[in-house]
Amino acid sequence: ENSYRKLQVPDVILEELKRRKNVNREILKKHPNKKLKDHVSIGYCGTIMGDETYNSALHKIAVRANIHKKISYHSLRHIFCSILLESGLSLELISKILGHSRCSTTFDIYCGIIDAEEKIANVIEESLNPLACAKVQNNDQEACL
Repeated sequence: ENSYRKLQVPDVILEELKRRKNVNREILKKHPNKKLKDHVSIGYCGTIMGDETYNSALHKIAVRANIHKKISYHSLRHIFCSILLESGLSLELISKILGHSRCSTTFDIYCGIIDAEEKIANVIEESLNPLACAKVQNNDQEACL
């Protein structure tokens, strides 16, 4: 689902976007394409950079940070949503932040996260609640009921 989103970005990002705009201007002089004049990420051959370009750069950043798991820019979006959910933000607000036109879209995509969080919370509540724990005669071990 494509939609426009409003973002607050640090000045360093704005400066990079200005720099990139100048680089793009030079690329488009060599490879004219009016359709690309407003794009941020134009490759040096005058084409739009694909997902793999971004994911490859992200992988390099992750390795430098000693993170050796497969990561993509899309997985960062899911992580971001998970953090918002864990922070207690409403589904309506998260939907707006993610640029979804309907809350149902957000729910359909992220309901697995929501369900998992509820299950995790229930397990923690049930297994770590001192009132629910009791000694059970099961090979002389203490267990939680």
